[in-house]
Amino acid sequence: MSHFEVKVKYRKICEKSGKEITARESYLTDGASFGDAEEKVFKQLESLVSGEIIVTGISRANYSAILSIAPQRWFRCRVSYPAIDDSTGNVKKITQSILVGAATIDDASEYLKKDLESITVDYDILSVVESPIVDIFLNLAS
Repeated sequence: MSHFEVKVKYRKICEKSGKEITARESYLTDGASFGDAEEKVFKQLESLVSGEIIVTGISRANYSAILSIAPQRWFRCRVSYPAIDDSTGNVKKITQSILVGAATIDDASEYLKKDLESITVDYDILSVVESPIVDIFLNLAS
């Protein structure tokens, strides 16, 4: 199974103004294919959205892990660490993306650091930025 980021748009009522607006949101799901990912997001949203749901984009998302302490917002964290190339014996730098659910960027950074304490190599946190992902739908039957 791969991870996919599915971008959708639909009409909804704005909580602040009470006016109808076009919502553009991103969701993360797993799936065997792009079509499978699209179907999973549709199934999750159809009970929440009363109008037409339009998929505006689907792309593969290469997250090596998904961590969550309080998934009010999702943060994309990029981490690098050295590893030995088995074929050449040379040291190379590995960069991975980790998705962290947290209330704030500081909470996400702290949770990431705590999770990385168990690895035995030195690592660098390259970035922690807020992701456009609104929610994740993983391990759902299609």
